[in-house]
Amino acid sequence: MWSKLRRSQIGFKFRRQYPVGPYTLDFYCSEARLCIELDGDVQADRIQQDKARDATLNQCGIEVMRVHSLHAWRNLDGVVEEILAKCFKLTGCDPFPDLE
Repeated sequence: MWSKLRRSQIGFKFRRQYPVGPYTLDFYCSEARLCIELDGDVQADRIQQDKARDATLNQCGIEVMRVHSLHAWRNLDGVVEEILAKCFKLTGCDPFPDLE
């Protein structure tokens, strides 16, 4: 996923392993205040901890988007499109400004 998000390739700058308080976010876009978390099968054991973490981040104004690693592996381009759509929504940017 990092190969698709780095260097602002999708039009939004993401940082990897970004620290916020006691947490380290997998990927973070400060412009959209969006955290992308890649979850694997191990995460099933951490549901309550993840909910508490997400609530804390939400209180800080950061939206959390969780993506299962298998989904990202099988459909990376589709996941990146979902991330891009979320960034546009959160920033209020028009993805097609020249079409009006």
